[in-house]
Amino acid sequence: MGADEAAVDAAADFIGPHLRAEELVNQALSHLQKINEAEQTKAPDSPYDGSLVGVVYGLLDLVTSLGLLPYLAPGVAFGQRPQSVLLASLSIAPTRNDSALAELVQNLLPIFHQDGSGVQPFVTQRILPDLLSALLELAFAPDVTSELHATFRPRYEAFLVSTPTSRLLPIFSSFLQQNVPPWLRQQNGVRSTIEFLSLSYLSKNGRVPQDASGSQSQIPIPLESITQAARLLAAVPSDMDSTMWFTELAPQLWSLLDGSAGVELSRAAGHIIAGGILNRKSVGAPGTIGWETFARPLLDAIRPGSSTITSVRQGPSDEVIVEEKDLRVALRRLSTMLAAVTHAGIVKRLVHPILLSLWALLTYAKTRPSLDARWVTFPRSILIRYNTLACDPKQMDRIATNLFCDGEALWTFGPGSHGGVEIRKRSSNDNDMDGMGGKGNLLMRIQNLDERIKLLISLLSEANVEDEVVGTIFVQTTQRWLRAGQTNTGTKISLTIGDDIDPLATLIDAKLAEALASAFQDKFARSPQHIISLMEQILQNFVQEHQEKSKKLVDSNKPSRTNLGTLVTSESEHGPSTSATDTESEDLVSFALSILSTFVNASTATSQAQTKDLYTPILPSLRYLSQPNLNPQLSPLITNASSSLLTTLQPTTIPTGNSSSHSATLSKHRKTLTSALTDLTSPDPPNRTWALSTLHTLFRDPISFALIDVPSTAHMLLHTSLSDPESYVHSAAIPVLGTLTTLAPNPTLRILLDVFTDINEDALRLRRTAHRSKDKADELEQALDSRLRVGEVLHNLILSPSFWSAAPTRYENLHAVLSTCLSISSRRGHRPTTLSTRQDISARERVDQEEAEAAWGGPIPNLLDPEGENAAELEERDALFKIVQGWQDTGVEEDVRMRASAMSLVGDVFEQRVDMLRQVDVDAGLQMASQILVVETSEVKAILRRAAVLVVMGLLRGLDAELEAGRESLAGLGVKTADEVERVVRWVRDEDGDDLVRGHAESVLEGLETWKMKKLFKLGQGQVQLDANLGLAGTLRGLDVNPVVQGAGREQRKVVVEEIE
Repeated sequence: MGADEAAVDAAADFIGPHLRAEELVNQALSHLQKINEAEQTKAPDSPYDGSLVGVVYGLLDLVTSLGLLPYLAPGVAFGQRPQSVLLASLSIAPTRNDSALAELVQNLLPIFHQDGSGVQPFVTQRILPDLLSALLELAFAPDVTSELHATFRPRYEAFLVSTPTSRLLPIFSSFLQQNVPPWLRQQNGVRSTIEFLSLSYLSKNGRVPQDASGSQSQIPIPLESITQAARLLAAVPSDMDSTMWFTELAPQLWSLLDGSAGVELSRAAGHIIAGGILNRKSVGAPGTIGWETFARPLLDAIRPGSSTITSVRQGPSDEVIVEEKDLRVALRRLSTMLAAVTHAGIVKRLVHPILLSLWALLTYAKTRPSLDARWVTFPRSILIRYNTLACDPKQMDRIATNLFCDGEALWTFGPGSHGGVEIRKRSSNDNDMDGMGGKGNLLMRIQNLDERIKLLISLLSEANVEDEVVGTIFVQTTQRWLRAGQTNTGTKISLTIGDDIDPLATLIDAKLAEALASAFQDKFARSPQHIISLMEQILQNFVQEHQEKSKKLVDSNKPSRTNLGTLVTSESEHGPSTSATDTESEDLVSFALSILSTFVNASTATSQAQTKDLYTPILPSLRYLSQPNLNPQLSPLITNASSSLLTTLQPTTIPTGNSSSHSATLSKHRKTLTSALTDLTSPDPPNRTWALSTLHTLFRDPISFALIDVPSTAHMLLHTSLSDPESYVHSAAIPVLGTLTTLAPNPTLRILLDVFTDINEDALRLRRTAHRSKDKADELEQALDSRLRVGEVLHNLILSPSFWSAAPTRYENLHAVLSTCLSISSRRGHRPTTLSTRQDISARERVDQEEAEAAWGGPIPNLLDPEGENAAELEERDALFKIVQGWQDTGVEEDVRMRASAMSLVGDVFEQRVDMLRQVDVDAGLQMASQILVVETSEVKAILRRAAVLVVMGLLRGLDAELEAGRESLAGLGVKTADEVERVVRWVRDEDGDDLVRGHAESVLEGLETWKMKKLFKLGQGQVQLDANLGLAGTLRGLDVNPVVQGAGREQRKVVVEEIE
């Protein structure tokens, strides 16, 4: 007989006799321990003896019935204990004996922690709830001594850690349904549940921190445990009312959410509320107890409804609806809740009702720097979280159309009683009774418009909104702007057209669309369907406007009583000139067609088939625009681009009407064009030069020029060929761009001017993406050189008579060139990216210099010239270096070389095209030149002053050429202006420190004197013939007489003398 069998037989003989309870429990425990020791000696995989289970269960029932349950407080014992295996029920009256209970638990716990050996599985299966109840009694019962509390609370924590969660959850759930004593139903029961589940998950993964003992420890809380706690707490007990359940949970969850127990538990509470309770349709949907308990108070505090508005107190000037502390608590709680969940549905339900209120609060706090930063942080974090998880283009459009919202009709935000923000009742004399930003102070709104748009863009950018969503927002904004422009065409704009119309709506949409396009251009490139939709809208609007104009022209030619007033019409109304609005519309359509052509040509056959539905709505507009004989006539650029694009999309749609040889010629030109555009980016410079020569040939052929995508080709030439570091490549690109601009001035000239201005510093960005040089100094130099080469193209255009004689909008083009040059030559340039790059270069050079001197042990000598340099040569070289360095070290302003280039172009315009200028243009150029000569007096600005002096010289030469030709230009040099210019130039001649500037000033003074004399003596040169009327026409004002006129066909009159005062 083995040792285990002997132990079992001894225990069986023991159960029969009736002894005292204490002795019975001790002997039962002794037998249990002997069986356990015997079982531990056996192999782990050996089977249990059949009689062992019943005997061990009997011993455990005897121990718990006589030595554990009688010592528990009422309600602590587990209410769903299994039936005893003993034939006779053994029980004694309840009593308190903490020492006996503690001794029994201390003897049972070692067996419980044996990891599956011995009788540990029987203990876990049979008396786990009883053992847990005993630990709760010893660890938390108020009648137990503090010494026992200190001993058994750590053991209770260890017991929870070592017990699987699946075993503990049913036990605790049963406790929730029992009438447990108050000390067991803890005030921080929610926290204990979370910590218990966290310890269980951490122990399962072996990641329990060493300092996790004690209920107040800050332990990491896994997401799994939070999810399990949310599921447990959101389930209302079957014998309990849901209202009572959530009413009792709310104070504990709010306390944890407010951070009373740390950040981890605050996030856990947020997840339980938002992800566990509010995310359940039965208890968290609007109108249910969970929503009314946890969501409604927060939403009403941030956006009071008309039915909930009640004044909580009377402020200094207004009635307070929501006090500062209540608003701050609501914002903090909502921010924590949203940060803890990832479900888009619950985020939408919580944020959509208060979206405009959050935006209004954010803009209010942003304009008041003295406020606590949390008034900006809370609404900003909520909006960013919303944009990250559940951004809805329609909701963002609500903000876009209400950028200046500051509340609602009944309330607005105001200063709080403790230096924060509170919600106040809107006063009756408030200009903004609709809460949408007010239309009374338009100037203030215009001033703050850029900041509001920048804030909205930052909310979208920081949330990294999906490409699809950003594209939809952009298309909505742009289409609204286009529709507004179409509606307002021919309509007189008034700032008092109605209270329901925002006079700044069109401006807001335009600036917001521009900001979106600038900030998210990469996202738009990845989702072309939105761009295609926008191009479709542009083409449809243009076609509709053109059809309306065509209908008006047809109606005006019909004989009718209405048209009698248009028989005599000024040339300005129906003349051959094109209005600026028509030119801008055609430019916009040209860019739209170019973008569409780029998308179509870049798509493969597979992608074209997939996007066929996207291009289908564009086809009617393309068919209309490709008609050659429209009235009013369209630009050939638009007609050719539409025909080419329509042929690409539907090759059989447009019959050419020409011979097969013409079709073959077009096909040949198309292949040549494709090859040339490909070789523009060839790694071999000769191929790039050949491509430019081929393009130049295609441009000059009228047949092949119809295939050119002018905007796209112009951008490619500017950003690849003209900025090419090889001199014979960019030199060849200059005449090609000149020819393209002459043939298609709109929009090529505007593209040139935009690149020349480079307001967004795209030239530097493109140099960085080209990967041709990793040196930042080279990037700066190449970016500057490419812009200066654009100036050379503009110089050639100014000198080209063919360009100005052929362009129908030559006056507008010349004004655009002059305005751009004056803007660049001024001190209004703002180039922060260039400044940042310069600072990085300087910092890198300083670090390199310090490292080199540290390695050398002192200043580094000039190793290239060991004998030393001539002092005069060294001084001259340093002076030249300082001048060149000063050209670019202008802070955030424009480079001096760019300003000088722009100023020299102003001189070219004055000299070559003075006959096309208005007086206001000449005055602006002379004023700019005078300011530069007077203000920019430093040594490094000498080249700028030279160009400014030559502006005056160019004007004198232009006026002299007009004088020699016997023409009188509309713009000139008046007496007062001439005296002012002469005074400034004379001062420059006497005081300027640059020899060339003084020499130019001397030449200008001589030229000015010569021009005055020639203008004075032009009468003697026979350029103006005076008759007997002395060049006067009609009568003298104030006199009823005519001068004596002799000549054929005129009646002679006697001299009449009339006396007047």
